[in-house]
Amino acid sequence: MGCTTYSFSLNLGCFFRYIPAQFPVRFKNGEVSPEEYQCHFRGRLDRTFDQRELDRNDIWYIDPNGDYLAKSMDDVLLQIKDRGFAWFDRFIRPEEVKRTLLKDDEQMAETWGFGRNPSPIRSYMMAYTAMRLGDNSLADAKLQEAVQSGCFKSLFVNTKEAKDRFGLL
Repeated sequence: MGCTTYSFSLNLGCFFRYIPAQFPVRFKNGEVSPEEYQCHFRGRLDRTFDQRELDRNDIWYIDPNGDYLAKSMDDVLLQIKDRGFAWFDRFIRPEEVKRTLLKDDEQMAETWGFGRNPSPIRSYMMAYTAMRLGDNSLADAKLQEAVQSGCFKSLFVNTKEAKDRFGLL
């Protein structure tokens, strides 16, 4: 990648408790505490100043002497305030999660992790988001798509089992 071990990226992740985890997720102090790669929606912040040592703007380059450290920390704080909080706020409402899953394409520069449309993972996420919102017809259709994909056999083998397992009768 052309950077030092001191260099870093700043990844973002939203994990929706109403979408059952596909794989074990750790808990910390009684709260779900997933790794970023386990999150349903993922994003990344970008550096806003030029660094001749690195073409990529999704990495803050820090050399062994600490060059750019102060400037990078200032930039990170600015990016969290300007873009990070807004990114998280966007997905507070399940209605926006539903809209995103129905309408948006994954964009590596903005938000990803929910699959192309259509995809089994997107159907899976949509099923439980629709259940959360009380849209039972959409939930049933998307859960059936997820089951028929065969991608979730470790979780369930049919729609009834999927609903029963997660208490969604």
